[in-house]
Amino acid sequence: MNWPDLSDYIGKDFSAFPNSCEAANMRLQALVPHLPQDLVSAWAEIGIRTDTDLLFSGSAVDILSRLPEGSIRLAQLRDYIALVAQQSSSPAIRGDELLEQELAPSQISTFCLTAGVPEIDSLLETSERSLVYEISGDRGSGKSILALHLVLQQLVSNDVSALWMDTTGDFSVDRARHQLQYYSGEKSSSALARLEVATALNTDAAIEILESMRPRYSASPNSRLCCVVIDTITRLLGPNLSAASPQGHAIMASFMHHLRTLAREHELTFLVINDTASSFPKGNTPSTSGLAPRK
Repeated sequence: MNWPDLSDYIGKDFSAFPNSCEAANMRLQALVPHLPQDLVSAWAEIGIRTDTDLLFSGSAVDILSRLPEGSIRLAQLRDYIALVAQQSSSPAIRGDELLEQELAPSQISTFCLTAGVPEIDSLLETSERSLVYEISGDRGSGKSILALHLVLQQLVSNDVSALWMDTTGDFSVDRARHQLQYYSGEKSSSALARLEVATALNTDAAIEILESMRPRYSASPNSRLCCVVIDTITRLLGPNLSAASPQGHAIMASFMHHLRTLAREHELTFLVINDTASSFPKGNTPSTSGLAPRK
């Protein structure tokens, strides 16, 4: 099966997918402790796990009838439903205020992704401070090494942090330590301490990790997270893709839209490794990776 071009899904309006996945919705578990854990667990037992499930599963009376008797009063249930509706709604903002925010100087230190190699840096040059980059190529072509190089290049020079989301269990601390010895910079002694590794085996886990890191996106230097590597996205999205069903493509659209939104809101850089799509025509593929910004 050919892997679709991710650029088709970044920034795309995916409202056309009526059955888009939970990744597009807010998981109710993320609202604990604002919501009681026992209530969230009770909702999960009747198939209500996201804000969409709760807000479009019928009236409060209908939901109450499906919950264990005596678990909650109707007035309380309505209050919690109202809280979920408030938390899942986007705050209103006037156009002139939004324009003023866009034109105002950024208060966040800019993360400039560079490789130190002119040919690669020419691909990375852009007026945008936040992008989702796709690193694509055949297996074994050096995509992960390239991503590690880009991350270490910044960690040894800047007082920032990075997140490596490992979806295969193949990340090697020893390899990162070995690679680091070839870099020099005033921050090199603490570089690996600022490279965080998290394991995600599906899109739900990946979304939860990204959401849990939100306080770090705008934190002070040293603790501010400015770059996220997903190695590989194939393991996250591949099992959901099917030529017979649009559901997998809806999941991909939702997930890539989520990454793009985070990148824009928090001036993050995402490096998404795709090991099932080559950036060169079949039969003319050199043993190098393709790297390009996806807008």
